[in-house]
Amino acid sequence: MGIRTARRSLVSGIGALAGVLLVATGALGQSDPNFQPTKSDKLYPPGGPNEPRGTCSGNPQSLLYPFNPANTTGWTAAMARNDDSSSVLIGLGFTFQFYGTNYTSCYINNNGNITFGAPYGDYTPSGFPSAAIPPMIAPFWADVDTRPAATGRVWYKIIDSNNGGALDTLVVVWDNVGYYNQHADLLNTFELTISNFTNPVMQPGSNVCFEYDNMCWTTGDIEGTGGFTDPPSPTTGNATVGINRGSGGDYFQIGRFGENNSTYDGPFGTADGVSFLDQKRFCFNTQTGNVPPVATNIPAANTYTVAAGQVLNQTIQFLSPEFGQTTTITTLDQDSAVGLGLVLTPHNGNVASLDFDWTTGCTDVGTYTVIVTARDNFVPNGTTTVTLTIRVTEVNSQPTTTITAPAAFSGVCTTVDIMGTANSGNASLFGSYTLAYATNPAGPFTTFATNSNQVVNGVLGTWDTTGLAVGYYFIRLRAANICGTSRDFITVLAKCGPPIITAQPPATQSAQEGGRICLRVFEGTFCGTGFQWQKLSGLIFVNVANGPRISGATTDELVITGALLTDAGRYRCVLTNSCGQVISTICTVTIGCRADFNGDGAINSQDFFDFLTRFFAGC
Repeated sequence: MGIRTARRSLVSGIGALAGVLLVATGALGQSDPNFQPTKSDKLYPPGGPNEPRGTCSGNPQSLLYPFNPANTTGWTAAMARNDDSSSVLIGLGFTFQFYGTNYTSCYINNNGNITFGAPYGDYTPSGFPSAAIPPMIAPFWADVDTRPAATGRVWYKIIDSNNGGALDTLVVVWDNVGYYNQHADLLNTFELTISNFTNPVMQPGSNVCFEYDNMCWTTGDIEGTGGFTDPPSPTTGNATVGINRGSGGDYFQIGRFGENNSTYDGPFGTADGVSFLDQKRFCFNTQTGNVPPVATNIPAANTYTVAAGQVLNQTIQFLSPEFGQTTTITTLDQDSAVGLGLVLTPHNGNVASLDFDWTTGCTDVGTYTVIVTARDNFVPNGTTTVTLTIRVTEVNSQPTTTITAPAAFSGVCTTVDIMGTANSGNASLFGSYTLAYATNPAGPFTTFATNSNQVVNGVLGTWDTTGLAVGYYFIRLRAANICGTSRDFITVLAKCGPPIITAQPPATQSAQEGGRICLRVFEGTFCGTGFQWQKLSGLIFVNVANGPRISGATTDELVITGALLTDAGRYRCVLTNSCGQVISTICTVTIGCRADFNGDGAINSQDFFDFLTRFFAGC
C-alpha cells in the first residue's frame, strides 16, 4: 500500500470515528468549540501565516441574498472558526419538506452542507446516493477550513421573505472559505437557501436554491494539492453538489468537482471543473422522489433585454440530476417572435440546453414571451417549466458628438483634419457619422466624410477646401445610432487665402523734424493676418522694430513720433497668414528741417514771416 493510499485509509477510519462522535455528542462548534475531528496530513504542511488571501476569491454581496462581511447585522455566525465542525441544532421556524419528510430544524456543517437529524463533519465527499450519511443538502460538500483569519466564515439567517408574518426561509452563506490545511490563497463563496415554497425570490415551485459567486478550489490537502484533486479522479476527493435523502435511494446530483477549469459533462460523468459553478444558480423542488430537471443559466427576473438592432445569443440549461435520466425540451412561442427572426434550438440529453439566437431589427421593439418546458424520462415524468421574457428595447439614446480641432473660427487654407468624437458608448448600437459643410447653418450641407466606425478623440475626417471661395463655413458632425436617432455638433471654420490689401499706404508722406509720421495699410480677410513694417536700408528692406519713438511695427499702423532726419526713407508692410504673404506698395517719407518752416527747401527770412503769420492766426 502506497503512502498516499495508507494516509487515505487512516483518514477514512478517523473520519468514521468522528462521525460516530458527532452523532453521540450532538451539536458541535458553538456547543463545543474546542472539538475537532482528528486529521493527519504529513505530506502537505498547513498554509503559513503569510499565505496571500484570496489570490482567487469571491464577492458575497452578489448572491441571491447578499452578504456583507463588513456589516453582518441580521446574520448569525453558524459556528466559530474551525475545521470539520458543525453548528448547534438550529430551529427553522417553518416546515421544510424533504422527500416526504417534514423537518423543522437542521445542522449547518462547516464542510459546505446542511444535514437533518444529526450533524456531519466528514471531510471526504462521496457521491450520491448514499445510505451512509444523514439526510443532506450540499451546495458544495468539500474540505472547508475556516481557521485562518484571512478566510471568511459560515453565516446564516432565518427570515420572513414574503412579509407574511411568519418565518419561511433559511439562508446560509459560506463567505470566502478556504480549504484544508489552513489555506487562504483560494477561496470559495456560495449560498444555500431553503424555504417552505412561499419565498417570492426563489424560482417558482422551488424550495431549495444553490447560488455561487466565484469558486476557486475543490479539494483539501488530504486528497489533493493546491486546492484540486490529486491525482485526478472521477470520484475520489471531488467536491459533491446535490442532495441526498440518506436512504440510498432518493437523491440528485449536479456534479463532482475536482478540476481547475470550467468543463462540465453532466452530473455523473468525469470530474467537473469548479469554474462551471461561477455565478450559477440552481433552484429545485425536494418535495417528491423524482426531482424535475434543474434549470440553470436563467437570466435575472427571467428576462433577456436587448436593444433593437443588437444580437441576442444566450443559452439556458437543464440538468437531469438522477442517474441515467435525460431531458427533452419543448418551447411555446407565445408572441410569434420566431416569425420575426428568433431561433430556438433545443439540445436534448443530460445536460439539455436551449439556445436563443436573434439578430433583432429596429422594428422589433416589444415584449415577447417564450415558455420552456423541460421533461425528464422518469416514470412519472418530472417537469420543469420556465417562462422567459425577451424585451427588445427602443434605441433612443443619442450618440456623443463633438469637434475638438480646429478650434472654432480657425482659418483653413487647403486641407485640414477634423478631430473629435462620434460614439454611442456601446459600439454595437452605433450606426454611422457624417461630416458636412455649408455656408448657411440651415444648409444645404455637402458631405465630405462618412464612417460606420466609432471615433473617440481621433480623426473624424479630412476637409479639402480646394476650390471653395474664401469665407466662413459651418461644419456639421452628425452621428446616428443603429435605429436612426442622431445628434449634431456644429462649429464654424474659415476658408482663407493669402492676405488681401484693400487700402495701400500713401505713396508719400512728409513731416517736419520732431513731427509725427503715421503709415497705415488695410487688410480685408479674417484669417489671422500678421503685419511687419519694413524700411529700405541700402539695397534691402529690413524690419522696423518698436522703440521709444516707434510703435505698431507689427500692426496695420506704423507710428513714428519726434521724427528725425534719419527717419526719412522708403517704407512698406509685409502681410502674412497661414495661406501666404503679400507686400504693400512703397511709401516715401520725407523729413523737413525745422528751420525750413514753409518747406520750400530754402532757409531764409520768409520762413520767419510765415511762422509769425501762423502764430498770430492761432495755428
